[in-house]
Amino acid sequence: MNEEHVKKILLSLVEPNRKFGRDVVPSSVKGWRFEDVDEEQHRQPVCSWTGVTCDPVGGEITGLNIGNGLYVKSLLGLDADADGEDKNGREESPNVGEKGARDLEDAVSFTKQRQRANAVARREAVTVGPSFPTQLGKLETLRFLSLSNNRIQGTIPLSVLKLPNLAIFDVSSNDLVGEFPHLKSESLRILDLSKNRLSGRLDEELFGHPDVGRYTAPYLFTLVKFDISHNAFEGTIPLSGTSGFYKPDGSRHLSEESLQQLQYFDVGYNLFSGTIPNNIGNFQKLSGLFLEHNNFVGTIPKSIYRGSGRGANPLPLVQLFLQQNQLSGTIHEGLATLPNLKEIYVDGNKFTGKVPSSLCDLELNGQFLEDKSAASRCDGISCPVNSASREGVAPCRRCPNDNGVHRYLGQHNNECRDDGLNQEEILDLFYNETHGDEWNDATYAWEIGEPACERKGVQCNGNGAVTNITLPSLGLRGPIIPELSYLTRLRTLDLRHNELTGFLPSDLRFINLENLDIRGTRLSGVVPPLLCIKEQVNGNGVGPQDVDFNRIYSCDNFACPRGTYSSIGRAIIPQGADDPGVECAPCFDSDAALYLGSDKCTDVTIAGMQLRKEDIMQDAVKSISALVLVAGVVGYALAKVKGRRRAVLDGNCRDGKDEHEGIILSTPARRLSDDSSFDDEDSDDSYERSGNSFGSPRLLQRWISPTTRSPLDDGDDWTASDSVGDRGRRQAQELREFSRSRSVLPDVI
Repeated sequence: MNEEHVKKILLSLVEPNRKFGRDVVPSSVKGWRFEDVDEEQHRQPVCSWTGVTCDPVGGEITGLNIGNGLYVKSLLGLDADADGEDKNGREESPNVGEKGARDLEDAVSFTKQRQRANAVARREAVTVGPSFPTQLGKLETLRFLSLSNNRIQGTIPLSVLKLPNLAIFDVSSNDLVGEFPHLKSESLRILDLSKNRLSGRLDEELFGHPDVGRYTAPYLFTLVKFDISHNAFEGTIPLSGTSGFYKPDGSRHLSEESLQQLQYFDVGYNLFSGTIPNNIGNFQKLSGLFLEHNNFVGTIPKSIYRGSGRGANPLPLVQLFLQQNQLSGTIHEGLATLPNLKEIYVDGNKFTGKVPSSLCDLELNGQFLEDKSAASRCDGISCPVNSASREGVAPCRRCPNDNGVHRYLGQHNNECRDDGLNQEEILDLFYNETHGDEWNDATYAWEIGEPACERKGVQCNGNGAVTNITLPSLGLRGPIIPELSYLTRLRTLDLRHNELTGFLPSDLRFINLENLDIRGTRLSGVVPPLLCIKEQVNGNGVGPQDVDFNRIYSCDNFACPRGTYSSIGRAIIPQGADDPGVECAPCFDSDAALYLGSDKCTDVTIAGMQLRKEDIMQDAVKSISALVLVAGVVGYALAKVKGRRRAVLDGNCRDGKDEHEGIILSTPARRLSDDSSFDDEDSDDSYERSGNSFGSPRLLQRWISPTTRSPLDDGDDWTASDSVGDRGRRQAQELREFSRSRSVLPDVI
């Protein structure tokens, strides 16, 4: 591609400048002018233009660095928005390692609807930004592309995603929408999509699938930094026990090299749920793991401090950010064996017990703590049980009453109650959070402060303690509040067929529930693992000795997972050789059962009957076999009748037979496979290997150099625990989250 052609492509990015009829580009910027505006600057060699880097040998353009607001402010002459300047009017430079306080729309513990509404409202007050320049897809020699902090709107063009040689792709701090973009480059090392409005679920094949290879996901073999923080991604991290890098016997899959270069993994401030995958322990070079402000449940995986596979070592983690999730269990002393650990944040979760003394002795979190001496104390990692602070770490204050209410480590000020909640207060809170004044049966209306045992749907024992809450099909909306776990005598919680949202609280493990029914609700995520081992609930942990142990203790006994269903929304343990029990069956389409505890699939309904995947496939096979048999009989009969004209008809019959078989055999087969495989006509071309080198190490070092500033948004900060029912709003100035900055930078040299 000659220089004039490259100039034409680059100038198409600043085409709006033509309407001004004057030079809007500041004098400090070299090049980037049309000939009729500034002929001298236009004639400058393109490799000398500001932000442009070329190969010193071949002269091809290899880098375009118009990030940090350079594109929108200097090249287009647009005013910077509120995100682009600080209070002194200076340009803000985004940091590939900053944790920063988050923009209002990025406070991902909002529900998605409220999150997007606030994002739109905020942007109505600023100048509309440019769309993503599709012309960049023509610069196939690009190895580095930075468009960060330019208010770019819309989606990332397919032509850009297909650039074959990209090593660094940074589009952070823009206004991009859409789902996770799949880049085709085999040499991708840094992917930064942070601080946008991207959404949706991550594909199951994105990380560590057993069939992954250099032609199915080439970037997995070179990726050093993966940052999708401050967006609205949801669902689970697609790293499960069956899609990792190790087989059950400890041997490697063919994907053993994938993600082995990964040093920086950031999915913080999103809407992710589920558990932290054990397979994170496979990332043997990982130094920064940032999972904060999501809705993860379960315990901290042992693989983080043990590694995975045979002969594995603890991860070389320097920073581990887990704060503001729904994690439970205890903080294991094995974390003290992480050899390089400098910062660990666990506040705002549901951890119990104490911080291990071996972890306290490491003098962690010193850069963040107000009281530097706390780095050598346990409260420098987390406030102890029955205490709280502004950030969940030192300086901590004792809660007024040690009444068992403050059972978790690392609580924040608004979680430290002056006294415990009585039954009436808990039920009042539940009533308000589930929009009780809108329940569809007025006879169930509760009066605030009304005695608990006099409320319809509530039963008590002889001592006046609440034992049963039965409120099916009443139109309840909102969360199952964790405060129900303070009803210590509660045995039955029946909330089936309501519009409940949020997550099933792991706090329920603290009471001796016997019956839990959440079928037909809209709860998301997974059943918390520590709840899955709770005995007696729905018969969990109780069954004959000859029954599979994995069915006796199973999360399915609480609720069918997403994508599966049963007639009662959960499994039932078999009680004898002749009792099959009930199992959660997969739906034909896993998206058909979007929530926990589905009692039906919504994807395939024929003549009033719902069919699951196995039924449809079996019937399809039978139908195809029958059609083949009929076709054979008919063909044989026609051949006999028209035998005298065989010589003429042979060719026609063969053509007709091929067409007929295509209809009978091929079409149903394609229909069945469409849901389980991905067919891309351009797959071979998309993953064509590139032989280009990576580029100048010095230039790459300059491109990823960190800045020291972290922005602080003046809006409200909504934490993960607040997202359920939009409760517990906290002002951004009450937190010092921005001080917990990322100091880990990937080594791309």
